[in-house]
Parts: sequence; C-alpha cells; structure tokens
Amino acid sequence: MTQITEPAGTGPPRSPVRGLIRGGGPAWTGQPISLESMTAQGSRVVGCRSAVWRLAGGLGLAGLMAVAAASPAEAEAMAGPPLILIGVSGLTWDDVSEQETPALWRAMSQGADVAGTITRSARVGSCPAEGWLALGAGQAAGEVAGGAMSDMKTVDPASCAGLVEPTGQMIPDWDQLTAAAVGRQVPLGSLAAWLRQAQADGPDRTDASPEKVAAGPAIGAIGPGAALALARSDGSFAVPYQPAPRAPEAWGEAVATAVSSGLDGVVVDAGTISPTLSPAQLDARLAAIWRALLDDSAQRGGVPVIILATLSAPEPAWGVTLRWGANPEPSPRRIDLIRSATTQTDGLVSSWDLTAVFESGLPGGAGVVPDPWHLAGDGLDVAEVTASLRDASHHAQVQRSSSQFAWAASMVIALAAVAAALLAGISRPGQPARLRIICLVALTAGIFPAAGFAANLLPWWRSAWPLGTWLALSVAIAGGIGLLVRALCVNLNWPVLRAPLAPAGLAGLFACLILLADPIFDGRIVQDAPLGYPTLLGARFTGYPNTVFAIVLVGALLAAALAASGLVARGWRRAELAFLGLVGCGMVAAIGLPSIGADFGGAVTVGVAFLVLALLAADWRFNWRLVGLVVAGGLAAALAALAWDYSRGPENWTHLGGFADLVINGGAWPVVLRKADMALRLSIGPGLALVAGWLVALRLRRRGWLDGLDSPAWRDWPLLRPLIAALVTGLALGSAINDSGLVVAITGLSLAGPLMAGPLGELTWAARRSAVAGQTDQPAPGAA
Repeated sequence: MTQITEPAGTGPPRSPVRGLIRGGGPAWTGQPISLESMTAQGSRVVGCRSAVWRLAGGLGLAGLMAVAAASPAEAEAMAGPPLILIGVSGLTWDDVSEQETPALWRAMSQGADVAGTITRSARVGSCPAEGWLALGAGQAAGEVAGGAMSDMKTVDPASCAGLVEPTGQMIPDWDQLTAAAVGRQVPLGSLAAWLRQAQADGPDRTDASPEKVAAGPAIGAIGPGAALALARSDGSFAVPYQPAPRAPEAWGEAVATAVSSGLDGVVVDAGTISPTLSPAQLDARLAAIWRALLDDSAQRGGVPVIILATLSAPEPAWGVTLRWGANPEPSPRRIDLIRSATTQTDGLVSSWDLTAVFESGLPGGAGVVPDPWHLAGDGLDVAEVTASLRDASHHAQVQRSSSQFAWAASMVIALAAVAAALLAGISRPGQPARLRIICLVALTAGIFPAAGFAANLLPWWRSAWPLGTWLALSVAIAGGIGLLVRALCVNLNWPVLRAPLAPAGLAGLFACLILLADPIFDGRIVQDAPLGYPTLLGARFTGYPNTVFAIVLVGALLAAALAASGLVARGWRRAELAFLGLVGCGMVAAIGLPSIGADFGGAVTVGVAFLVLALLAADWRFNWRLVGLVVAGGLAAALAALAWDYSRGPENWTHLGGFADLVINGGAWPVVLRKADMALRLSIGPGLALVAGWLVALRLRRRGWLDGLDSPAWRDWPLLRPLIAALVTGLALGSAINDSGLVVAITGLSLAGPLMAGPLGELTWAARRSAVAGQTDQPAPGAA
C-alpha cells in the first residue's frame, strides 16, 4: 500500500477531540504489531487447529482461490502485505476499554490510527445489512426507506433483516434487501464492478516487470456481510467465500488461510454486537485473527494492513475505526487521528469512506482511487483520545435526543416575546419600567437562537440534566447580550443608535458574529449544537446548515440596515448603495466559501436579499430587467463558490464540490429530487404555523387591536420598508431553494420577530402615551 500523506492546502482542522489537536501530523506509515503485545498469555502461536477446519480451510478455500491465482513466479513477484478489512456492527467507543476489549486497546497502544465512525445509511440507526450494502455501494444504502422525521430514530434490531449465508453464488432475498436502495437509485454493487474492471484492465502487480496480470486484485470474503458487500447489482458474487466460523480460534485460521492463498485483500464480517455476542467476545475473535496474521507474516515478510470499522449501529452513536499495518522500521509511537475528506473533521470518518479506502489499498487502485483518509494529530495519548472520542459520541447522542425540544423551546420563547411586546405596545399606557422589561425580554428572546449555539462551546452535555443546563446557559448568554445592547443604545450618543430599530440591528450584529466565528472554533459552535446539525445524521459536517444560514441572513440584514440608516439620513445615497453592496459581497463570500459557510443556496439567497435592500434603500424602482440582474448576480456568486470548491480536488471537497462532481457526471438530478421531496415534507408543519399566524393577525387587524402599531415613529423610518422587503425576499427564496423548506422562514422569523417586536412595541406605547397627554392638555369644552 502506498504511503499516504496529508494533502496540501487543506483548511484548518475541525476536531471533535477538543484540546488534543495542535496541528497536522505526519504521513501515515502504520506500525507492526508484536505477537507479545497482542496476547495476554505471552507468545502464543496458532498451531493447534481442528482437523475439520484444516480440511475445510486448506482444501475447500484454497481450491476456490486457485482459480484466481497467478503462476508461482508471478505470485512470488506479487508477494506483499495484503489488505484486511474487518467490518463489525454495533461496536461503539463506549464498548472500548482496556479491561473489556484488551486486543483493541493493545492495537491502539501499538500505533493504530483511530477515528469515530458515522454509520448512517437510509436512517441514522442502521441494520447490519445496511452497513454492508453501503460498503458495496460507496454511499448510504438502506434496506428500508428513511423519512424526514424518522431519520433520527433508533432502529429495533428485531426489525432488521438477518444476515444469512449465501446460497451458492447468490445472496438470499436480494430483492427484498435492496428494494429501498434501488428506489433511491443507490449504485449497488459498485465495489464488485470496480473489481471486475480492475481485473479486466490487468494492472501492474510489480515494478520489476511491465507485464500485465490478467487476474487483477484477488479478493476473498468471510461471513455473510462480506458477501453482501462484494455482491454484484443482481445479487450474485464471484469471489472466493468462506462461511463465518464459530470458535474464536477458527476466525484466525480462516483469515490466515485466505492470506496464505495469495489474496490481495480479504473482507471479513466479524459479527454484530448483540445479546449473543458481547464486545469482549468480539474482541476475542479479533485477537485470534491478529495472532494468525502475525504468524503468517513471518513467512510472507510483512504484516498485513488491517482496517477495523463499525459499519452499522441500531442505536445512533459514533462507531469505531482503526487502521494500522506494515512499517519497515519499527518505532513505538503514540496514537494518531484519522482525518476524512468526507467529514473534513479530525477524528471522524464515515462508513461509506471505506469503499474508496479499500480500493485505494489494492494493487489496481493504488494511485488511481484517491484515499479519503489522512492523518491529523502528532502522537496522542491512547486513554485521552479514547475518552475524548467517547465524550464526542455522547455529545452527538445527547444532541439527537434534545434537538426537537430545543427547537420547540426556541419557537415558544419567540412567540411569547412577540405577543408580550405587541400587547404591551397597544395596551393602555402604564409604568415605563414594565415596558422596558418587556422589551428587554423580547431582545433576549430574539438573541436566544444564536446564544444557543454559543452555549455549545461549554460542555452542557456532561451535566446530569443536559437540556436544563443548555437552556440555562442559552438564556444567560442571551440575557447578557440583551443588557449590553440596551446599555449601548442608552449610553452611546451616536445618531445611528437613535434609529427606531437600533436595538434590533445591534442584536442582529451580535447574533451574526457568533455564528460567523464558527471556523475560528473548529466548528464547535454549530457541530452537534441542539439547534445545529447533528453529526449522526451524516448529511453535513462543514459549513452552515439551513437553519444557521437563516439566522445569519436575518442578523446581517438587520445590522446592515441600521448601519446604512446613518448614510441615508445624510442623503448619501451612493455611499449607502456602495456600503450595502460591499457588505452583501462579504456575506455572500462568508456563506458560500467552502472554508466558512459552504452553502450554495444560502449564497444565492444572501446575494439577492442584499441587492433588494441596497436598491430599495437607494430609491431604485424595480422592473423585470432589474429582477433578472438581481437573481443573476446571486447565482453567479454561488456558482463561483461551487467552482472554487470543485477545483480544490476530491480530498478537500465539501458537499459543494461533491455536488459539482455529481452535476458533471450526470448524477445530480436524483439528489435534487430527493432534496425537493424532503423540503416538501419538512414544510408541512411550518406552513400550517405560518398560515395560522397570518389568519390570527388578520383577525386582530379587523377587530382594530393592531391599529396602535401604525405609529409614525417607526412607520416613517426610511429603511423600514426596504428592510422588510429584503427579509421577506431572503426568507422566501431561502425556503424555496433549500431542502429544509419553510423551516428556513420559521427560523428567520424566530430571530426577526422578537427583535423587531420589542422596539416597535416600545415606540407604539410612547406614541399612544403622547396622544393621551395631548388630549389631557386641551381646554375643556365651553371654557372661557
């Protein structure tokens, strides 16, 4: 296997293992495993094997391998460390410890590189068959269809289709297992197709001879899951196969026999964690495999390259990934983290990375298939890294269970604050202190979504009551920012802070700055925040999800409108147009750049919204030509970000570069349809909420309850109408072109509603109080 080096030009590490990463690490070279370190009983070589297994492994499996084997001279030239891929189901970092899994622990102590694994297939919780199908397809592939609301739920293992031994050269019940994946147009059998192509091409197997070997890479399978991964699109497979052994030592015999037959790679289904297979029992199987491989390596002259990976888990959690292998110069070293091009995060990989990793390690793939795995970190302590990965997995699990509550709390707080502020504004004038408290509450409620992200910098998930701790932290941060905003507006004698919506603009600025600082903190603000994106979902690992984009959009528009109001007050229309255009370009860059927002639809929306704000504030009249110019400008900016990300190469792509690759290769249409379907399903609830809110407001307006909101104190503010038009345009367009649908509009309104309702209610109350005072000062009728 060729040496893997850290690619040049990668962005800053986004590490969930906090406090451990200090920079990029060396190239991955692997580490030999000593026989003494892999067994607790000292030097124990597998030499006592059963006669039945010797007959089945030595004659049956070797006879199947002989069909694909080359001549003795060629086999000698091709001799080298094989690639062993061991797949398991249900193993998480909570199961790994020095006492429970001593073989895994010793492997890490001997230099294995590790990472957490995202095992999501069609759903977050996944069945064993889904993990193996994903390995064969190179992307998520489920035995059932996932839904927008069921994606984050745990899978009942009893509902999973069991893995059974193949019948002849066919996978039993193939059509039932793959019906959902076929419906989603998942490329089943991609790994088998690549192997057939590599065999047809006959890649060079040695640098010493230019001759081609027609057999190509020879692969074997052990266990039903391995056969499922190496199956073709019709359910057949043509690789040497060995059923799953029963006794732990038999696992070592099976793998050693396959390696001794001259195979370049072996895929092993080591089993599923269940009541009948504990982590300790699985660890015993792995220890037997490693002892047998070490015994065989003495004859081959090299330790195999070994990859262990969790492919599926019914309970969503970070799985286990380890990789280690041959090193010509043994040297003890500490543990390193694997960095994946898919996740762009140190210490986190996806299970569907394994297809490219496996192909790149075979003779036909070295230098042809890019390996998505690289190294990060420079020799870290095993116990510390294991504890950190376990903590990160716990963080992701708590986020999954608290996400719905967090969003519900955010919506309830926003609605309550809007209602309180507006009712206070139209009620009978009373004590001003009460109104100021209500307006401060509205400011706090408006900043609450952004404060909820800032709270993710603190370990709230470690608390005995994580939801309560997160809620208290978020309210405290939001309240502190609200007090700061009120203090700035009262104490700073700046003309711009005398604008009606000055508190809303300042609060929007703080909310925007919190989220724009996410890259500075290695993604820890957004990643696995209760209001952010869950890593377990496996949909996005970098940049801003749609909900974060909505908060950034609204905050930026409010802050930009406040700053531009000073220029408009002086009559500097051109300066205002230039200022808003400059801010708009900066926001498009922040949202669209792969290293920050990485949001294609968000970049289009931000560009259009800021153009609407700038042109309306400059008193430009809209026409069809201007509308086309606005849309074309936003689209051009987003396409530029897409092209730039694609030009950085597959090892550095975010999801933008991946989507550009799909467009070029003609595979984008299924993705677009799937996103449109998701947007429609997610829009049902928010759509009903928006319709209900509109009907309530219309009813209140007809009854005259909202007449007091027609206060000239804010209605005559020059930038109010351009700001409202930009907000409506941005939230409507963002809801239309993003797969979250009307969730974007609801999220944006949860910020804009309270921030604008507080100042408007206060101004309306002041106008009504002045009107009452004016009526009191008039002389009584008939007075002389």
